[in-house]
Amino acid sequence: MALENLSKFLDPNFDMSPPTDVKFVFGNNEDSTKEVKAHKLILAFASEVFNREFYGSMESEDVIEITDSTPEVFQAMIECIYNKKPKLDKCDLGFLSSMYYLAEKYNLETLKDEIIASIPKHLIFEKDLMEVAILAEENKHHEPLSDAIYDAAARFYLQLYNEHLEYALCLFSAGNRAHAAVIFNLMERMKKLEKPVWFGQETFESVYRMIKNCKDEVGLSRDTIKEHLVNTVASEVEEALQHFINYGHIVSTTEENHFKMNPTNLP
Repeated sequence: MALENLSKFLDPNFDMSPPTDVKFVFGNNEDSTKEVKAHKLILAFASEVFNREFYGSMESEDVIEITDSTPEVFQAMIECIYNKKPKLDKCDLGFLSSMYYLAEKYNLETLKDEIIASIPKHLIFEKDLMEVAILAEENKHHEPLSDAIYDAAARFYLQLYNEHLEYALCLFSAGNRAHAAVIFNLMERMKKLEKPVWFGQETFESVYRMIKNCKDEVGLSRDTIKEHLVNTVASEVEEALQHFINYGHIVSTTEENHFKMNPTNLP
């Protein structure tokens, strides 16, 4: 089975697709007619939880009711198993949190890692800051997820605090009094980000400074950075670029090897 065909197996119009043999229904959903179909063997190959459910000692069912997820999130999780992955950095954080719960439930470690890696790339806006921080607190039982969301909120808040103090202080309004613990946790995270982990490393600081000072919308090319840092080992430049990409400090532009600052995720 070619890997590129796997994502087509959920398409009823794909001639080579074998018939599905399991259906997930959503009894708690307002639209109870929505369902997600799949193949037991493919799900079992991806998840030991599905494997036990379908091929364990108990007789498996062909129709399974799901009460702890929406059809949309469950469908996205199934599509990831079929190598039909959504652009995680374009999904909202609430959706990703729900998908992370399913990835944890079905022991999909790769999906969990991909969700965590996508979170620093998300844009956070002032109006959403408190909501994002509350989401992080609500998911504290999923520590890696909670940490990633808290850190993303803290990076944005640090920038807001440094550039627009009057807006940053709005977080301490009477309306947010019930969330004092969340605000405290956010401030603690922000303090840790005041000096990034790469502070004092010459190559990291040089790469960061060059990209930050670039005013071109296309961004700064990988080759240009290396040309300017002629006395620096190329692998160190690559390490710095990868670090800043992973933590959402920089983003690639329309040109894959060009980079500019992510305005909402400055360290």
